[in-house]
Order: sequence, then C-alpha cells, then structure tokens
Amino acid sequence: MWMTWNDFDRHFAAIDTLRREMERSTSRAGRSRNLGRWPEATLVDEGERFVFAVDVPGLTDDDLTIDVHNSTLTVTAHRTVAAPEGYATHRSERTGFEWKKSFTLPAKIDSEQTRATLEEGVLVVSLVKLPEAQPRRITIA
Repeated sequence: MWMTWNDFDRHFAAIDTLRREMERSTSRAGRSRNLGRWPEATLVDEGERFVFAVDVPGLTDDDLTIDVHNSTLTVTAHRTVAAPEGYATHRSERTGFEWKKSFTLPAKIDSEQTRATLEEGVLVVSLVKLPEAQPRRITIA
C-alpha cells in the first residue's frame, strides 16, 4: 500500500507528538532534561596514558569524587542547593542532584600516577597506563 504525503505527514506528526510526550514525562516533572543525567564525556588514548574529559559546569572539586581501580574509572558528582541562612526561597528551579558513572578502560591504570584538574567547568583526568599495558616499539635485529 502506497502512502500519500498527507498520510506520511499525519503519521510523522503522531510519532513526533509521542516523542515529545515521552521526553516531557521523563524530564522530572518539567525540569531541565539534563538534570541529574551524566554529561557527555571524552576519552582519548595518548599511548602512555588515557585522558578523560567531562563538562561539569558549576561544580567544585568538593562536589566530585574520582576512583580508579585496575581498569575502571568511576566519577561521582553531587550538588545541593539551599537558601542562605536567614533567607526564604520564593522560587527554586535549580535543584540538587547526584550521579555516578563508571568507565571500563581498555588497559590497567597506575592509580598512583593518576592526576585530575578542574578548570572552567571541565574535569580532566590523566590516567597513566601500567608499563605492561603501554605500547612498545620493537627494533628488528
């Protein structure tokens, strides 16, 4: 059965309406869709180490916890929002949240050499590979 453009438009509109309703119902009663979700991350293999970067705007180093075990990196973040002492809140669209995400890395990590920095809302973690996991150049004899 062939569909006309009018049929296609009608079906597409129904699917789009369903998609919007699903997004609205999962957005925590109309709050920001990204609230409490894991932000997008980047993991780059630089040979001797991995560099992990993630945007965490508005968070401080006290709000973040980084754990490394063998080849697993776990990042936890939390934020609490409260009115200053002696003041009342009249409207609050910013809410607290907590999220935790683990990444399995393709090589074991030397946790003693792992370093993290937080600058301008970007968390960067440098994860040095164990010597046996680092690439080696073999010379031909």
